[in-house]
Amino acid sequence: MAARLSGAHLNPAVTLALAAFKGFPWKKVAPYALAQTAGAFVAALVVRWNYSEALAKADPGHTIKTQSVFSTLPTATRHCRCTSGAPSATRSSAPRSCCC
Repeated sequence: MAARLSGAHLNPAVTLALAAFKGFPWKKVAPYALAQTAGAFVAALVVRWNYSEALAKADPGHTIKTQSVFSTLPTATRHCRCTSGAPSATRSSAPRSCCC
């Protein structure tokens, strides 16, 4: 449906790359990027609304437990211990698996 108008790219990085390398008009880059970013935020709100009941059941306190639905977060390494017993923040060439 949108392919005729925009090539159906939804990512502002793709818009920028198309303008740089494929002849997409530079005057359209800013409006497209703004619309794509706004669309992503609206989509996140729709997902939050749609799954609000399920998220409330899984995480009644609305803590970080269900945050991975909306974003990726780094693991807390200061309390994480690896199978070798060394803190996960230390560097080693041996593969490690953490329990956190």
